[in-house]
Amino acid sequence: PISEATSTNQVIHYQLADGTPVAKDYTAKVDFSRDGFKDLVTNADHWNAWTPNATQTFDAVASPVKAGYTVDHAQVDAVTVEPHHADLETTVTYSPDAQKATVKYIDDVTGKTLQTKELTGVSDETSAYTTESTINQYVGQHYKLVSDQTNGKPVVFDHDDGSDQVFEVHLTHTYQNVSQEHQVHQTIHYQFADGKEARPDYTAAVLAFSRTGTQDLVTENIQWNAWTPDQTFAAVNTPAVNGYTPDVQTV
Repeated sequence: PISEATSTNQVIHYQLADGTPVAKDYTAKVDFSRDGFKDLVTNADHWNAWTPNATQTFDAVASPVKAGYTVDHAQVDAVTVEPHHADLETTVTYSPDAQKATVKYIDDVTGKTLQTKELTGVSDETSAYTTESTINQYVGQHYKLVSDQTNGKPVVFDHDDGSDQVFEVHLTHTYQNVSQEHQVHQTIHYQFADGKEARPDYTAAVLAFSRTGTQDLVTENIQWNAWTPDQTFAAVNTPAVNGYTPDVQTV
C-alpha cells in the first residue's frame, strides 16, 4: 500500500503602500490525498484518484473596507488549484482618499469670521499647519485666545469621505480702563454796545468733572460712563448801571 497527501495555502495581505497592515491576513488551505499500491516486482506505482476531488477552488474573498481608503482590488477572485499547486500569496493595497479641512478664526465679540484657512491632504495624514503663528498675529492686535479646537497641534486629516473637517479658533478682545477729567469755566462780561466795559467780569468757581470708561484695544472704541458729579453754575443777577438797561437780567 502507498499514500500521498499535499496541501496548497492561500494568504492575502491587506496593507498600505508602506507595508503597514490594514487588517489581519486572510488565510485558507485545501488538502488533497490519494492512496494506491506499489507492484514490488515491476516497482510501478498504481494510484487511485485524488480526494476529495482532482481539483479544488479557493473562494473569492471580498477585501475589508477601510473608511477613507480605496483598494486596488475590491476582491481577490476565486482560484482553482490541482495537487502540488504552489501556495498563493496576494497583497491588497489601500490608498488614502483626498480629504479637506478648514480652520476658522472667529471673533466672539462681533461673531464674525476673521479668517478661514483651507487645508487639503489625504486620510490620516498629519499636515504641516498649526494655528500658532496666526493666533500670535491676532494677539499682537490685542485679541485674546478663548479656545482652539486643534489644541495648537498640527491638523490631522480624518478618514471620513462624507464630510469635511472644520476646526474653530475663538478669540475675544482685550480691554483697558481709561479715565478723563474736564474743567468748566464760567465768565460773564458786562459791557456797553460798543464793547467797552460796564462792570468788571464775573468769574465763577471752576467746576471739575471726571468720568471713567473701558477701551476696546482691538477697535480702540471707548465706552464712557457718565460724568460725575452733577454740578450747576448758580444764577447770577446782572449788576445795575445807572441809566442803562441790560439785555439779560439774570444769567
